[in-house]
Amino acid sequence: MFTSALYIYEAKEHYCGVGEGYPSQVSSFLLMDCHKCNSKNGIESKFRRKKNAIIFASIFSALLVTGTALAAPKIGDYVEVNRLVAEAMAQETAGEYQSALDTLTLADDKWTLESKRVEIDKLKESQSKYIQFKAQFDAGLELEKKGKLVEARTRLQSIGTDFPHYADVREKLDNIQTVIEGNLENTARAKEREAQRATAAAAEARQQAETESAAKAAAEARSIESAQAARNAEAQRQQEAAQRAEEVKKSFVNQLYTGYSSYISGSSYYSSAISYSNSSNSLLALSQANSARAVLNTARNSVDDLNSRFTGLSSDYYTAANNMVNAVDYLNKAIDLLVSSEGTSLDYSSSINSYKNLSVAYAAKVKVFLDSH
Repeated sequence: MFTSALYIYEAKEHYCGVGEGYPSQVSSFLLMDCHKCNSKNGIESKFRRKKNAIIFASIFSALLVTGTALAAPKIGDYVEVNRLVAEAMAQETAGEYQSALDTLTLADDKWTLESKRVEIDKLKESQSKYIQFKAQFDAGLELEKKGKLVEARTRLQSIGTDFPHYADVREKLDNIQTVIEGNLENTARAKEREAQRATAAAAEARQQAETESAAKAAAEARSIESAQAARNAEAQRQQEAAQRAEEVKKSFVNQLYTGYSSYISGSSYYSSAISYSNSSNSLLALSQANSARAVLNTARNSVDDLNSRFTGLSSDYYTAANNMVNAVDYLNKAIDLLVSSEGTSLDYSSSINSYKNLSVAYAAKVKVFLDSH
């Protein structure tokens, strides 16, 4: 029934007469025979004379059959358009204006009543406007986040009062205006405080200048005195450093001299050992050799760590200590060969003399260093 009624509604909008102007199905029906009176439904027929009742019923039946077949696709479009409009309204309520516009656009190629088409066009215009309002609102929020309150206020003020969420816009405008006014008040108070500080600072600067001027002369005097004191202190420091350096050198030389003296004593025992060995008195030769070793070990212990315990000296000090160690070591080697040859037929006299000569040469260098220091 809904399908036929819709088609009849459409037909009434487009056709205005009986026979002429109606669809072909209706015109054919008006010219058919009447099975009750065997008359054509012409102008003077009984069938035609009762057209107010019969013809309307016939038209309705014909339209009912034809409309059902022809209007079915339009009914589907009509229902779908109503569904799309309802969906778009729900999206608008949710603030999804772009989605609502896209949904309404889906109805462009679908059939609907002219009044519904006008309604859809108005809705599309509203969604386009709301999309612009929403963009302005979002831009205003971004400007507010960046602290650009005046620009944000301008953006929000451009939004029309017909925006569905205008209450949010109004609330945000009020908040921004409150902050702007507060900032202006704070700026005014800050300028006033700054002026007061500037006045106080100027007075303080004048007082400071006077104080500094008075203190400058005293400071210069103190500076001269301080510079002199610093020079005196530096001279004292250098003198003390020189004294400490001399004491370090003296201590080094004294310990080196102790080692050298022990070396001379060991050399004396060594000479006695050689004499006893040459006279074939091995027992006394070995005794004197052992005495020489003991004294030479004392000499080596005196100088062995000099170079590690004393730092900052000139190289000739360390060279002297090394020479002293070499002198002791070579003499010990000569003694070792002497002890090995006693009581045997072995003759190490050549090597013994070589080590002895090297020892004497190194000891002579130490003697030169000690004499010059």
